[in-house]
Amino acid sequence: MNLTKKHIGQLFDNDGSDGSWCYQLVDIKGKKLLFYRMDGTYTIDSNKYSDWKEFKPRNPYPKEWIRYGWSQAKVGNS
Repeated sequence: MNLTKKHIGQLFDNDGSDGSWCYQLVDIKGKKLLFYRMDGTYTIDSNKYSDWKEFKPRNPYPKEWIRYGWSQAKVGNS
């Protein structure tokens, strides 16, 4: 699908991906898409190939991912 400004804030990946990563759409300028990556960085991509799809995570998550998440997570100050 081609992404538009109405998609800003949503999570996306590409057709054919395994659902193990995703980008959050932050802004659009012309045909350039600004994404926030879950590793804390930003990247610019394109609508050129129209291969974006809504992010659907792996189901179920692999157990090693979950163990790693619990070992690396930080407790919030709430």
